[in-house]
Order: sequence, then C-alpha cells, then structure tokens
Amino acid sequence: MTSDEYQLDLSNEELVLYRKEKELRERILNDSYQYKDLAIKEWPVIKINWDIRYSSQKFSLDRDESSEFSKHHPDGFLLGYVNLNEVDKRLGICSFREVEDVWKVGSSEKLSALIVYLSEGREVSPPFLCVYEDSLVIMGGNHRYTIAKCIGVENIPIHFKIQEKFKIDEMLNVKWINHM
Repeated sequence: MTSDEYQLDLSNEELVLYRKEKELRERILNDSYQYKDLAIKEWPVIKINWDIRYSSQKFSLDRDESSEFSKHHPDGFLLGYVNLNEVDKRLGICSFREVEDVWKVGSSEKLSALIVYLSEGREVSPPFLCVYEDSLVIMGGNHRYTIAKCIGVENIPIHFKIQEKFKIDEMLNVKWINHM
C-alpha cells in the first residue's frame, strides 16, 4: 500500500477503484506527450461525449470541490445548450482564446491529456460559465471549451448559476434543459 493509499483509508473496493483511476490518469498522461503542440488537424478523432447528468455537475468546476459542491451550490446548476460562436462573442478577455493560440494559453499538459481522454470516448462534464459585468467568464472547463471550439462543435451544453438565468437569457439564446 502506498502512502497516498494509506492516508485515504479506503475499503478494498475503493482501493481497487482508486488504483484503476490512478493507472488510467498515468497512462493518459504518458500518451498525451505525443499530442503536445501538434496542429489541430493532427489530433486524433474527437467526438465529445458530454456528461450532462445532474450528479456530475460538480465536475464542471476546475478545482476539486466535489465534497463542497452541495454546500456552495445546494440547488445545482442550470444546464442549457448554446451556440459556441455566440458564447465566444460574449466571453471576457480572460476566457477568450483564438483557435490559433490553442497551445499558447492555459496548460498544454492538461490540454494534451484531455485530447487523449476525449479521443477514447470518455465522458466529460460541460463547462461552467458565470456572468461578470457585461461578459461571460469560463470558471471551469476552459480546456473542454477550447477543444470543442478547435474541432468545430457548433452547440455545446453549458452549466450556469441559477441566479444568473435572467442575465444569461439577455446575453445568449439558450435551449434550457433544466431551469427554474
């Protein structure tokens, strides 16, 4: 048992799952080096398999807040489909990326690992956007959003804060999947 595993104090079943997930992360990381800095046309085929289950909303955030998610977002997020180009026009400067800058902004390690992950058909949660003044900010899922943009996805699911619904409706044409 490794020191990480010992500190986690896992049951045998959880330990097996933990080891499998760790092995998967390590393999994906190793496989990802071949894609770092490659032109988009040289990426493997990617079809994004969006995980829009309510129980997976917590993964839309970049940081690991899984245990704190229900405390900070007791009602969860709203989910809606939006046109990526329309969102792009509303993104603030800190969230907007040109396709040609795909490797210049953000973490190239995360991006290349996500390329491998998605090319294997694995599920990924939608990005999470918030309203800031008159623009949108990607608070979770910059790399997911960027890959969708790079491969030419037209409409994507996005998570939003419930209390921002009216502002979002003023900014974007959203096909709401769940709303209050």
